Amino acid sequence: ELFPTIESNYRVDSSDRGILGYSRGGLFNAYVLFKKPYLFQKYLLGAPTLDWDNYYVFKQEENLAKTVDELPVKVFSAIGSDDFADILKSWIVLREKLNSSVYKKFSFKYMMLDGENHTSAIPAVVSRAFRVLYGKN
Repeated sequence: ELFPTIESNYRVDSSDRGILGYSRGGLFNAYVLFKKPYLFQKYLLGAPTLDWDNYYVFKQEENLAKTVDELPVKVFSAIGSDDFADILKSWIVLREKLNSSVYKKFSFKYMMLDGENHTSAIPAVVSRAFRVLYGKN
């Protein structure tokens, strides 16, 4: 319901949708990426809290990998180096999974921001996401 409303009232390119999320929003975006990947073409997974429901999102990625060989999306994920230990640990697992994926037409970039914590990293992550995902300065 939301996409048609936005697309009929605003100048948007429906073939180039992006979604940005941080913390639990990053978790939500990871879920969407692995459950309904074609809803968006660009994803920010900012410091995603992937521990929810016993790392359910990793199970979703495993299921997707069994059924899809092409994933034409662009993903950027970033986190502060001083984030909470459990978030950092699960982010590293996600980074390794996506960095070694064999999906065709899949683009993945990531960044760890030195000296930033879960809160202080937000502006830098969002700023870099626009540059990486949209090529804007």
